[in-house]
Amino acid sequence: MTPASFVESKLGGATILNSRADNLISAVRECVKEKPDAAPGIVTAVLKSGRADADAIAPRVTAAAIQGLGAHPSPGQVGAIVAASVKATPAVVLETVRLAVKAAPDCADAIVRAAARSIPNPNEKIETVTEVTSGTRGFSKDESKGVEDTQYLPILEAIAQAALQGDPSLSYPELLAAADPGGSPPGAPFTSTSTYPGYFYPPILTPPTTLPSPAVVSK
Repeated sequence: MTPASFVESKLGGATILNSRADNLISAVRECVKEKPDAAPGIVTAVLKSGRADADAIAPRVTAAAIQGLGAHPSPGQVGAIVAASVKATPAVVLETVRLAVKAAPDCADAIVRAAARSIPNPNEKIETVTEVTSGTRGFSKDESKGVEDTQYLPILEAIAQAALQGDPSLSYPELLAAADPGGSPPGAPFTSTSTYPGYFYPPILTPPTTLPSPAVVSK
């Protein structure tokens, strides 16, 4: 039985293409519970099926597959699911990472690492929009209301920020290290030797005390 037919066996006569999104996501969770080793193939089959809403459902499909692994999934299992999802739907990598970390915060390093190594262009910069706060760029509190600031953020840094949104208790420097394609191991010290491309901060020996605001990708 192929991963696609396995999922469809849980859809009560519907197919991956015509099933309701909620039913499909539930079927993914159920299939992974039964065959956890098949999780990456299941995610790939669903997201590469040709559904018009593949990007829209990809983060939830990813989270459901992770949930199907049970309460204590291994980093390797979770990373394989995230890699399959990001390769199939790279445009929604940030939301995929955020929901994946929510589903398995103990595997955050593996999630970030898998996402960073699965995007088509790790040197890409994405357009982000943040609200201007009081005192920023000379705006007073009243003047800053409704004012937005557009900037271009390195995709790897955006991935680390998305993971932080998924669980704010995580270490941002460690998430950045996990996103480093140079291969820094999880939990490695965040030092001036980081090879992270597009690194926003000057070389330092200790992490910054203030984290940047989480990026929001403009539509």
